[in-house]
This record gives sequence, C-alpha cells and structure tokens, in this order.
Amino acid sequence: MSLEQVARDLDDLRALPIDPDRAAPRRGGIVGAFADQNFETRPIIVSRVRGEYRTSLIIDPLNGRLPYLEGARDIRADWRVQGFGPYDGPEIRPGQERCLNSGGQLPLLFTFDATNAIDGDNPIRNIQIVQNANYVVILSEYFSAVRVIRLGTEHIEDQGDKWLGDSIAHYEGNSLVIHSKNFRPEQSNFFLRSTAQLQITETYTSVSADELLFSYTLSDPRIYSRSVTAEIPLRRMASGQKIYEYACHEGNYSLPSILQAARMRESQAR
Repeated sequence: MSLEQVARDLDDLRALPIDPDRAAPRRGGIVGAFADQNFETRPIIVSRVRGEYRTSLIIDPLNGRLPYLEGARDIRADWRVQGFGPYDGPEIRPGQERCLNSGGQLPLLFTFDATNAIDGDNPIRNIQIVQNANYVVILSEYFSAVRVIRLGTEHIEDQGDKWLGDSIAHYEGNSLVIHSKNFRPEQSNFFLRSTAQLQITETYTSVSADELLFSYTLSDPRIYSRSVTAEIPLRRMASGQKIYEYACHEGNYSLPSILQAARMRESQAR
C-alpha cells in the first residue's frame, strides 16, 4: 500500500461517525482536540514546488531546519527568571488558549502545501486578498484574522507592538512584497519562537491564473543565528467553496479553568 493510500484511508477513518456505545474516557486521561482535528483536511501527497518535491517548507537553510540560538527554544525562560510558573497568570499562557490569535505570528507561516489535500480546502489555508489604491487587505479564514496593509508607505514607529505586526507593502513586477515588524512577544509559540525583534518579509507571486507562490523570510537576532526562508504554493479555492466565520466554540472558559485548577493544586500541596 502506498503512503498516499495510507493517508487517504486515515482521512476517511476520521470522517466516520463515532461509536455511540463507546466507553467513557479513562479518568485522568488525556483529552485530545478531536472536535477540531476531525474536521480539518490533512495533506495527502508530498508538496511539489517549482517542479520538485519538498519535505520541508524551509528552503534556506538547506537542511530545512530552524537555526535556533542556544537556549532560544525555551520561550518561558524570562518568566522563570522572575520567579513565575507556567500557570501563575493569564500573561504567561499562550494567546491561542483564549483565541487572541491563531497561535502563530501571521496566518499561513507554517501551513502545509495548499495544493496537496483531498479537496484543496482547509480553514488554516483559506485566504482572500482585496486591494485598492492605498491598501491590501488579507482575510484569513483561520481565526477570522484581517490584515490591513498599507501600500507604498513607511512603517509607523513608536506605536507599540501589534498582534499581527505593522505591515507595509509594495510591488516588484508581478509579486506583492509585504514587510512586517513590531510583533507582540506573546506570539512566540512552540512552532516558531520569536521576540519583539521579529521581522518578516512575505512575497506573493502569481505563477498561473489559479496559483500563487507564497514565500517568506523571517529574522529574529535573539532567537535565530540567521534568517529563514520558506515557500508554500497556494491554489485558488474550488468553485463553490467559501470562506466562513471561524468562531471558537469554547468561549473564554478554558483560561479561567486552567488557572483555577492550578490554584486548587497549590492549595492541596500545602
């Protein structure tokens, strides 16, 4: 059986109805995010970019890996130095737990190839680009993130950090080039570490009537020993597919529950 067929069979298995007579979860066991994962399309085939197969989004460095500085992977080190634990307050918890952001610095940064799923549709990858004379607006279905990007201007300095950074853009031939900086340090995550010194340059290049090549180069001198470049192909959504509201179903209950459980454990340990 080919790897592609194995992936298709697993995807079909996730789509099956669950057993209504299944036993209750084991007490104290791990609860997975199946309510979300079972409705997301998974990649089926290896990415093909510029006529070649890719096993990594990263093309520079050539080994396809993030060049972390020593100790830079520990994104909670600054808090621990100050004497804080991982559950001491909302400031330490990742923003994704209360749906402040998608868990990444920008949409699409670590999405898989947008051309290799069964139906080519996934809320993590779906975007809509709208432009007028002064702005480019990119709507991402994932977390309903909207980026309003200024064309042909300079960065706004001394305005504080933003969840999606401060972004400006210009055209180079048929490529839209976007530069972003002034990201909030809380956006550092286990997929991609970063600080307030993070800068990202994105390039969207039209390669056909129905496909864009999305590439980005990021740098953060506190985290990485050099810049990192990645490439991801984006395909036009199929006829009949739509961008929907990505509304979180858990409200804002998860964070108070996490902190409450931590206080209970502390009380029991005394």
